[in-house]
Amino acid sequence: MDKASARKFYNTAVQYMNCNYPDDLEEIKVVTPRTFARMTFPKFLESYCWVVFAARFKVNTVKQKFQAIKSAFHNFNPKKVCFMKSAGPEFPIKNKLKIRSFLKGARQIRDEGFDAFKTRVRSRGDEGMEELTGLPFIKGITKKHLARNIGIKSVAKDDIWLVRLIRKFAARDVDELVGFLSKYSGDKQGVVDLVLWQYCADCGCK
Repeated sequence: MDKASARKFYNTAVQYMNCNYPDDLEEIKVVTPRTFARMTFPKFLESYCWVVFAARFKVNTVKQKFQAIKSAFHNFNPKKVCFMKSAGPEFPIKNKLKIRSFLKGARQIRDEGFDAFKTRVRSRGDEGMEELTGLPFIKGITKKHLARNIGIKSVAKDDIWLVRLIRKFAARDVDELVGFLSKYSGDKQGVVDLVLWQYCADCGCK
């Protein structure tokens, strides 16, 4: 692996994040398993919704529209969300599959009980990430995204940008690249993931 180039690229990406997304960077740094332990049902629904709508979509577009999405979902009030049958024609992102998946997932957690859901996921430790795949739309990459955001595991997701960086720096896989940069910088792997992803999403990875 071209470690020197990877270090230089990461330093540039961190500088970019500090200048443009300092709040996002600080927020991900303090996410731990305790974050999920203390999480409320509305806050979990917000994180779940973000991951569903950000998947395979331009992140900045989702950011611009997320307040409208949040309003359409009644600020993630579980009682109101769980009784929604659809999001209505005014919904800012016209993706029926994502809307249906999120609403179905919200009802699924309500039926189990949020505390019971948290207990079940937390009982698996780092492997609680696998329990998330029982939720609609949460699979390979999205389970890592959600696990990272709520604090179950500080993990990198092998999305299109990380795959491109693997090729760029001749790394074996995401684990080698992110693990190296985590050890080099002292940042958790989830932090490295966010830094690389946001920088590449905005600026590319050349």
